[in-house]
Amino acid sequence: AFGTVLATSEVRNASAHGVLQLTLHAASYTWQFVPVAGQTFRDSGSAACVGGTAPTATPSATPQPTTAPPTTPTATPTTNLALNKATAVSSFERSSLSGDKAVDGDRSTYWRSKRRSQLPAEWITVDLGGSVAISRVILRWNQYYATNYRIQVSADNANWTTVFSTGSGNGGTDTITFAARAARYVRMYSTDWNRQAQRNWLNEIEIYQ
Repeated sequence: AFGTVLATSEVRNASAHGVLQLTLHAASYTWQFVPVAGQTFRDSGSAACVGGTAPTATPSATPQPTTAPPTTPTATPTTNLALNKATAVSSFERSSLSGDKAVDGDRSTYWRSKRRSQLPAEWITVDLGGSVAISRVILRWNQYYATNYRIQVSADNANWTTVFSTGSGNGGTDTITFAARAARYVRMYSTDWNRQAQRNWLNEIEIYQ
């Protein structure tokens, strides 16, 4: 009955007419009694919502800078294609100093062209056994070496293309690089030497892709 004051009641009025305006918030509400025209009774209040909790905003993820994947450097090919391959030479001093000694992987052995040879050129050819793209040749000279020579490649051991030449060889180790060429045969072709009577003493010829 209206005459009974409830525990949660704060005010009561039996003569005023109007509307109750209720405004909801995230975790609470407010209310206000608005009387009809001509009446003056007003009332208002606020309270927390039962069991209500304010919504928690989900923070936006902080954009991370885009990082390009690391680039793996291209490794220099390390397989010596000339190792233990068949060879041919212009001349040799004796069988223990033949062309195969320049491709045996042993730097204490060497190919030695014939002493006091009268040939116009001294050369060594390596047969790779099949066509392969190559771009690097290493010559490891002994104490006698070519000062004027060229590196040539061929598909048939008859028609040659020069990929490198020099007239100022100084022995030691010559590392020669050039644009990759497909070839089966590779030749070092020399025409002048630091000691004419001795000509070529070549410890190793190495060939790489």
